[in-house]
Amino acid sequence: MHAHVRRSGSSSPALAARARLLLADEPTGQLDSETAASIMRLLRSLVDATGLAAVVSTHDPRVAAFADRVLEMHDGRIVPAAVGKRPVGSKG
Repeated sequence: MHAHVRRSGSSSPALAARARLLLADEPTGQLDSETAASIMRLLRSLVDATGLAAVVSTHDPRVAAFADRVLEMHDGRIVPAAVGKRPVGSKG
């Protein structure tokens, strides 16, 4: 496991409590691309397996590609962007 992920452990309490909503603000922002993809595959599998809802903020289109729904913010307003397309090799 990447040192940053080990250190933060930020999602552990929410998952242990069987939360139904996970809020993640730039969860891969400080990670290398390989680790970021691994974290997003893990999050995607949790959503698929448990019905967890995840709201993830990002500037990275590779992270957004894991989403079922993508919204963008322009001039302080939320606007629909696109339906998420899962990366090649992911389930779904």
